[in-house]
Amino acid sequence: MISNLHIVTREYVDQFVATYEDLFRRMPDEKEHFRDYSAMMRRVFSRWGRTIPLVHRDGGFYAISPETGQLRRTAPDRFMRHGPYKAKDER
Repeated sequence: MISNLHIVTREYVDQFVATYEDLFRRMPDEKEHFRDYSAMMRRVFSRWGRTIPLVHRDGGFYAISPETGQLRRTAPDRFMRHGPYKAKDER
């Protein structure tokens, strides 16, 4: 899905958020693990010099600065593609 964000619907985002909120309610430790993993990924993206792609709970697409946490609204086609979805010149 990360390489095809243009197909993400508002319904999908709402269901995704509801699922994680339910998971965190049922398993409170998972929220802490999720927070720790997010911090690790911010460090990784910072070292790579890349912004973090985010599909926000408001349904918008954002690029996050890993250093400052600042959100910048963007279009889904601005994010890097991964794996077989990459264009030949991106490999």
